[in-house]
Amino acid sequence: MIVNIWNWKTGTKVACNKVSSKVSKTLVINGRNGLLGDQRNNTFSDVACGRGINSDITYCVTSSGLLCSINSKRVLDTWVELKTSKAYAIAVSEHYIICGCADGIIKLQFIVTIPKPHFLGVNVAEGIDSSNPLSKPEKANYPDTVAVAFDTVNHRVYPNVSDNRQAALPPGSFLTCSADDTVRVWNIEEGTSILFERNVYSKEMMKVLYMEDTVSNLKDTDISLAIKNMRDSSGDTRMPGVRCLRISPDGQTLATGDRSGNIRVYDLMFFDETAKIEAHESEVLCVEFSPTETGTVINTTGLCWARFDSFTVFDVANNFILLQTLDDHSASITSIKFNMSEADELQLLSCGADKSIIFRTAQQSFSLLGAQNFVGKTTFYDMDIDPSGKLAATACQDRNVRVYDVSSGKQTRNYKGTPGDDGTLVRISLTLQARMQPQAALIRV
Repeated sequence: MIVNIWNWKTGTKVACNKVSSKVSKTLVINGRNGLLGDQRNNTFSDVACGRGINSDITYCVTSSGLLCSINSKRVLDTWVELKTSKAYAIAVSEHYIICGCADGIIKLQFIVTIPKPHFLGVNVAEGIDSSNPLSKPEKANYPDTVAVAFDTVNHRVYPNVSDNRQAALPPGSFLTCSADDTVRVWNIEEGTSILFERNVYSKEMMKVLYMEDTVSNLKDTDISLAIKNMRDSSGDTRMPGVRCLRISPDGQTLATGDRSGNIRVYDLMFFDETAKIEAHESEVLCVEFSPTETGTVINTTGLCWARFDSFTVFDVANNFILLQTLDDHSASITSIKFNMSEADELQLLSCGADKSIIFRTAQQSFSLLGAQNFVGKTTFYDMDIDPSGKLAATACQDRNVRVYDVSSGKQTRNYKGTPGDDGTLVRISLTLQARMQPQAALIRV
């Protein structure tokens, strides 16, 4: 049995997967249409069943900003205006109805409108005093509330908004990047001494780096099918967003690669942008720093329209001058890694969709020589090198984890990455304590 997911607006299939569990019985549920009356041409965006004494009532919200109730006879008999341009989500308890609306509005119906989240483009690191909120621009934009949940035990409302969102970072810190053109700095370790004070917007999010001055990428916009077809026919299929990021080994520098082919470099002490490299015309698939003593940063990009894929080496210490470009892969390069071998030689490993993994050795001038190319039977999605620098583990399309000796380039082991036939191995990461032992599955996927 296969489950398909469709985008009903465009009529395209976006995902499919096999049901791995055995299906013993199939139950067909026959529904009956509700009698919608004057609202029959409206678009209903969410629905919830009543609780307690209202369990025979069904509540729903519409994209035009109405809250409706359908009685036990399937008749839509009551509706009220939420005084918002659109409504996206609804949650119902025995006593309350919570509606999530456009521009960050959450209405606890007939009682209160909950304060909005921060506006798009705000510098959250400056919001440290709740009694003195940051001034907002005249035409401030807010993320839409696309989902809400109500905790009936603790009586809390949890919204989910649609904003597609260091010096050496302190313990408990990590960074994320997204298609909304931002990089976000998080810290989940309470009591940690950090560069920024905890702000009033989020206990965990310390900083937001905006790649562009505009906030248009921070919020989903409705695009009609006609406009989408026009963009497709013109070939304008590029999307904004940060595709990858990497922190230098000394923890002082951040490099990001975006879908427009740009690499941005930031100083992690104050998060200032120190360099912008217009590296390619297509998206940067991954970016990687070499060990500190070599002072280089390397990036890869997948070039569309039947051109070979390549990666480029820049010199960090000399204003990011171009050192070398290689195009020995014949399809998208999915991962690159630097490694210091046992002989203290700098190595560069790369793998890609052409089913090959290439091992190279760098000379003092950083020219990459002595490439060993090993072609397998499956596409490589990701790669990581164990802490000893002797082995490289790869996540493959056939759901296996293959291990290679970085000195000889030969495959040494093979692990089954998933217990069933569902799912895909898209990332692999080895812990600092990882050891490739046949009898112990210590690889984190």
